[in-house]
Amino acid sequence: MITVHEIARADLSMSTPVYTLLTMGWSYMINRYGTEELKQEILPLAAQGKTFVGINNHRAGGGSDLGAIKTTAIWNEAKQVFLLNGEKAYVSGPKECAKLGPPSGHCTLVKTDPDSGHKGMTFIWVPAHLDGIQWTVYDDMGRMGLSTGGWIYKDVELPRKNILGEEGKGFYAVMDGFNTAACWWRPPVWAAPRRRSRSAASTPRSAPRSASRSARTRASRSRWPTTG
Repeated sequence: MITVHEIARADLSMSTPVYTLLTMGWSYMINRYGTEELKQEILPLAAQGKTFVGINNHRAGGGSDLGAIKTTAIWNEAKQVFLLNGEKAYVSGPKECAKLGPPSGHCTLVKTDPDSGHKGMTFIWVPAHLDGIQWTVYDDMGRMGLSTGGWIYKDVELPRKNILGEEGKGFYAVMDGFNTAACWWRPPVWAAPRRRSRSAASTPRSAPRSASRSARTRASRSRWPTTG
């Protein structure tokens, strides 16, 4: 948290601290909920800065309403994989995933049992480079240092080892992740305004024109001889 706080003091765009907290925060969730095989695949590279780890929950047209997600990952017994289908919107990291390459990707909330409400949701790791995945980059305003885009999944095959936590308990795992992310968010939120306020305080301000003229007038009058 100290690292994120200090980065935010230097980068007022918030791009670098957001990138840092994404990769560190959701890597922590992989460490907390992931299988041993998945941990060995992702975490060493994440620690070296060689892979992107993000979160992917927003659905097109539904924002961050977790209960309204429509992306499914149905178990296919013949192939022994989950078949991922759906669309996610406004997700960080498409360019970063492309730049760093496999195994970059996102912790993603999906429905493995669409008829069971929030109890049918599963949290799963989705690598960004699998067959059946397409992504786009949004032309954002503001935070340009970290890309944002949309993802489309068509029959993407995910092995069971990619599950984070337990099948059907993804809602609880992702809420735990949000609580963790909230802790990571606080340091940059505190740091950036303080940097701005200090920068503003240290910037010399010129006196208003009328005030400067008044000061010059008073100074010149003080040199005039007094009469009385």
